[in-house]
Amino acid sequence: MKLVKNWKPIVDRFQAKLLRWKSKTLSFGGRLTLLKFVLGNLPTYYMSLFKAPAGIIDLLEKIRRKFLWGSNTDKRFIHWVAWERVIVPKDRGGLGIGSIKALNVALLIKWWWRIKHESKTLWAKTISGLHNLKNKLIDDMIKKKIKGGWHNIVGVKKDIEDMGFRFNDIFKQIVKSGDNTQFWQDTWIVGEKLKDLYPSLYEIEKKKSSKVSERIVSGAPRWRWKSYPEFMGLSDQVTCLSSTIASTVLTTGTDRTTCMLDKDGDYQAALGRIPMSMALTGRGIQVQNSYCSVCIGEEEYSDHLLVKCPFVVSIFRSILDWCHINQIQFQNVGEIIQFAASWGRCPKKRKKLTAICYGTWWTIWRARNNRIFQKNFTNPNGVVNQIKSMVYLWFKFRNSEEMCEWEAFTVCPFPL
Repeated sequence: MKLVKNWKPIVDRFQAKLLRWKSKTLSFGGRLTLLKFVLGNLPTYYMSLFKAPAGIIDLLEKIRRKFLWGSNTDKRFIHWVAWERVIVPKDRGGLGIGSIKALNVALLIKWWWRIKHESKTLWAKTISGLHNLKNKLIDDMIKKKIKGGWHNIVGVKKDIEDMGFRFNDIFKQIVKSGDNTQFWQDTWIVGEKLKDLYPSLYEIEKKKSSKVSERIVSGAPRWRWKSYPEFMGLSDQVTCLSSTIASTVLTTGTDRTTCMLDKDGDYQAALGRIPMSMALTGRGIQVQNSYCSVCIGEEEYSDHLLVKCPFVVSIFRSILDWCHINQIQFQNVGEIIQFAASWGRCPKKRKKLTAICYGTWWTIWRARNNRIFQKNFTNPNGVVNQIKSMVYLWFKFRNSEEMCEWEAFTVCPFPL
């Protein structure tokens, strides 16, 4: 499918639609709707399996661009806004049409997730056998000598990097038993691969493909080094690494891969891509102190600040009590988001609980910044009161339904 001529059916279908829907018979709004819901979905089947040549993508975008602005074979109208601006989401000043190249890459990336998430299916076992993927990283899971559809799917890694993403920004392992997650080479804690955070320790690791369950046994780290870290001056790094994984509790269940691009609202927090001490240090920015400003003994990364810090744990306990929900111990931001999205039987209550979680994190983040930059400390009860006030105003002014009184809301946000 690398040849342009193989994509002729797609081009013909685009042109056929345009002939059927003459641009001059539709308003601008009508043309925009047609682009979004008809023309944008035509190449889905092809693009979910094959990487489209750059020439084809340019041609299809040209067809869409001309149709939106009312141009045809007889007459060309002025394109008042650059196409790169038109296709971006509405909240960024565009019309939300979307890029065909981005669609192509996204559809191909989905197969990366599926082969990890559906590892026991026949197709996944076949691909795994052909490319010997059992102990390979997902972003290096191909034999160069084997061509075909899977070769093209993995080949979009370069396109992802050109878009400014890293593989770590897209997928993360949710660890349960730790049997299916590689300790050093998978992204499963602090938003980074441990081999990138501790390259010197990774060098002296005896089994670089070791699983999490092999390195965390009965709640304690179990190392296997080629050389003694003490002799190489790496004792401090071993201590730091042990501290990083100290809060990990292995349970029964199967590890799974989650995609971190499925929700815009929690994207940065779920990825750990917010400007905290650990994240800034990892990008070469000097900070005075990389430890949590409350508990001091723990390094400040997203899951710690937003979930695991004792200060935050007490806040979430109060929020769960307020919502009349049984106490649950969460390990990361993703677990809270998934719990809120699946809690109870009422979709409206789930949506409200999700908003409460977002409001809680936002208030915790503001309290953290006030604590660090303005030396203004707010105790957990004060933060909880701020959360209730802010969430109440959110619901009152953003919800078309009638809102309960403030007194009743402070008792429970979910009216009986």
